[in-house]
Amino acid sequence: MIKLKIVDETNFDQVIDLSLAEQDKRRVASNVYSLAQAWLLREKNQVFPHAIMSGEAVVGFLLLLKDKPKKEYCVWRLMIGKEYQNLGYGKQAMHLVIQMAKADKDCHRLRVSYVMGNHRMRGILDKLRFKSIGPSGNEIVMTLDVK
Repeated sequence: MIKLKIVDETNFDQVIDLSLAEQDKRRVASNVYSLAQAWLLREKNQVFPHAIMSGEAVVGFLLLLKDKPKKEYCVWRLMIGKEYQNLGYGKQAMHLVIQMAKADKDCHRLRVSYVMGNHRMRGILDKLRFKSIGPSGNEIVMTLDVK
């Protein structure tokens, strides 16, 4: 069982230390870059960096954007450390985000974009019944209605 925990001083170093598998380095921005983006947007109070925790271990990172005007959550980044891949953590993290979105009366939809060719992410989203709404640049955008 995993949980999402806001990145703070207790897990920051573990999030930074996560590494990607070589084939994923072109598909996911670094956690340092993602945390810098979250810091730059902190005053808007809509970007939330989460450590994906399994027990006390940080196994991944998720950057969540809450877009109130659009009434949607956007999974901006989802990254599972290379040593923790293929253990179901990505799918479990997405289940938690879906639960969060459903519990938020102001959220009606969940949106995820992934780089074309990221078949692992596409498989997770298909299993969770996300629908493709098409390409945007070099990414595929998928949505899930939660209300």
